[in-house]
Amino acid sequence: MVGKAFGHRNQNLPKGDLHQTPYSMTEQLLQVEYFGKKILEPAAGEGAIKRVLLEKMHSVEYFDKFYGDKHGDFLEYKKHVDYIITNPPYGKLADDFVLHAKKICNIKFAFLLRTNYLSGQTRLRKGVYENLKTVYVFSRMADLKAPIREDGKYPTAMIVYAWFIWNMNYLGEPKIKFIDNSMYCMRTADR
Repeated sequence: MVGKAFGHRNQNLPKGDLHQTPYSMTEQLLQVEYFGKKILEPAAGEGAIKRVLLEKMHSVEYFDKFYGDKHGDFLEYKKHVDYIITNPPYGKLADDFVLHAKKICNIKFAFLLRTNYLSGQTRLRKGVYENLKTVYVFSRMADLKAPIREDGKYPTAMIVYAWFIWNMNYLGEPKIKFIDNSMYCMRTADR
């Protein structure tokens, strides 16, 4: 399952803008959050997140508007689902993905986003942060532009990522927690 960590995704997104979510980042999410067995992955790319979910015995419906073997537009998806896990497109589309997920998700969804997603008056006014229960910040900055590796390791970069968890029944303030990903960060000798 490949999530995408790219800046500005648009209708004419070139293939070179696909960045996969390291397997270990999804595995670490599943260690700290429970998700039922049926999950939607609507920005699947070439399948990095999907692969981890399937290995963990989940049933995964997946597609991507721009990549992979199954195409579909999440923003036009109408079926209600209990769980969503994805690395969505960033920029304005991230807001659109969150707001649409809130319409179709029954229980909770997890989006891998940059931590600067927490800022924005427009997001606050649009209700993007409502139902946001937990933000799991990775203790080391992952380079999501690096090629994906089977061992789940990745080089570090200058962008801080986190799993943002929206729980549809949650009405309180979000909590910030940390995921220690140092064991997956590559040292110079690993490269």
